[in-house]
Amino acid sequence: MRIKCVNLISENPERLADFYQQVFGASVTSPIPHRYELSWDESGTSAGISIIKCEKREPLDCFIEFDTDEIDKVYERITEQGYNIVEPIKDLPWGYRYFVVRDPDGNTVDVTHKL
Repeated sequence: MRIKCVNLISENPERLADFYQQVFGASVTSPIPHRYELSWDESGTSAGISIIKCEKREPLDCFIEFDTDEIDKVYERITEQGYNIVEPIKDLPWGYRYFVVRDPDGNTVDVTHKL
């Protein structure tokens, strides 16, 4: 069994899709008026994100986690673009480097790299 996708709801799915494209390099695989499907894998074997339009979004307590070998470059790109850094980049005693950012809808995004 594997995760197919993470579903996010948004009042502005286009803006949220742009964030994941610009910051994390996603590709839009199927833009339709009420939904954007994003992927990082052309073969379709890894999980993606579906962003679904919802007029009245309730605050959610959820987060997405990305792992990257280029964590410092990603952090630099995010800070240059002015996104809301929740926790600045740091090394953890158990061998990970990470930081936390909020996407435009307020979802928490953890970015990690195993040292």
